[in-house]
Amino acid sequence: CVGVAIFNTFILFFYAKSFKKTILFGNLLVAYSAGSAFIYGGLVNNNFNKSLILAVFAFYYTLIREFIKDAEDISGDSKYNARTLAVVLGKKSIVWVSFVPFFAITAYTFILFFSHAVSVFTFTALLLLVIIPLSLFLFYLTQKNTISDFAVISKYMKIDMFILLLIFFLRI
Repeated sequence: CVGVAIFNTFILFFYAKSFKKTILFGNLLVAYSAGSAFIYGGLVNNNFNKSLILAVFAFYYTLIREFIKDAEDISGDSKYNARTLAVVLGKKSIVWVSFVPFFAITAYTFILFFSHAVSVFTFTALLLLVIIPLSLFLFYLTQKNTISDFAVISKYMKIDMFILLLIFFLRI
């Protein structure tokens, strides 16, 4: 646990100092940090396998949200010469890039179900309350991609991430 905490301290220090304005690498570091909180919790409670499931979801979901936040912050990032993915690719393209981790989350959900790592109830709840809303958020942003659209979807994604945690809290 101490190793994870020390490693994360260095990661976040270097993120703030150097990687925040980089293309993709900063997003990956933030997503890793979100996922590592569950790894830390699993190590503390000797329940690593279940916490790893949440860590994977947290990583991919946070990565999507990071892309959306980059698109929301595109004007400020451009002003300060940040080379974020949204600045390099543009707002519309970043939405399409967000489908990559979305498909990873979707595939992971099916893998968990078919490997019997989650129940039918959990699988169904994940599909109905997490995967479908997330797909609707992303498809919405393919059509409407103003700064305010990205801000609204980012807020809805926080609620959806909370629902994801509740599903696992109540059923795993």
